[in-house]
Amino acid sequence: MRAKLLLLEKKAGVFPVFLLMFAGLACCVEDDPLPVRLPITVDAVFPPSQADDEADTDKDIRGLPGDPVKDIDGNVYQTVLIGEQTWMTSNLMTVRYNDGDSITLGKGAPAGYTDWFDCGDGKYLYSNGAYCWYENDGEKYKNTYGAIYNWHAIKAGKLCPSGWHVPSDSEWTILINQVGGEKAAFKNLLSTGANTYGFNATPAGELCGWGFIPNTGVYWTETSGGDNGASVPYAFLVSFWVDRIILASEPQSYGYSVRCLKDN
Repeated sequence: MRAKLLLLEKKAGVFPVFLLMFAGLACCVEDDPLPVRLPITVDAVFPPSQADDEADTDKDIRGLPGDPVKDIDGNVYQTVLIGEQTWMTSNLMTVRYNDGDSITLGKGAPAGYTDWFDCGDGKYLYSNGAYCWYENDGEKYKNTYGAIYNWHAIKAGKLCPSGWHVPSDSEWTILINQVGGEKAAFKNLLSTGANTYGFNATPAGELCGWGFIPNTGVYWTETSGGDNGASVPYAFLVSFWVDRIILASEPQSYGYSVRCLKDN
């Protein structure tokens, strides 16, 4: 793993952006049992917040329970109001789009052992969206972790219940700044941390080129981009990483959790 610190100039000033290159995307190569790995970019782009240096965040801003919402499959999600945003407090688990169309069920495994991943060869099967369960075990993980989706399921624009949507990277940024910045948000939003606002960010695992791996919590955004010249398309996600929240870009065929945000 290589890490490099960059300074990017912004109109409001200069702040650091951490660019880490990971060898993580493995593609399908029939003649070679070892997967070919492409670099993956992770960018911590949230500007530093004064509250990150404080022991507690604003006492006047706390999560307020909202009305529960039901998806098209009948799964019920509790909600919480944080600032002016209303979020689900658990990960999405629907296997149908909100218009009733089924989402394709895929099988997770390391690349080279599944057709889940886009190898850039024009033969990708899941460009209309797909889901799976962590370790391919819905009975064990559905209610705790929710489903794992590729980004193409987000691109369909109908994954969340009607009146809700997959948040953009800027909407995630609003939440993170609302609860004190990237370090404070890590503590205050995680179900395994202080969980101050009742957001319940869940360490639900992910599906990448290495197969299923545990994580502290990774969520797709609806925002595409960040491929940095890779041969396959990328999209942005939010990751609870080490001790802070970062914005990252990963291949759209990877599988991550989804948390829905209520429309304004």
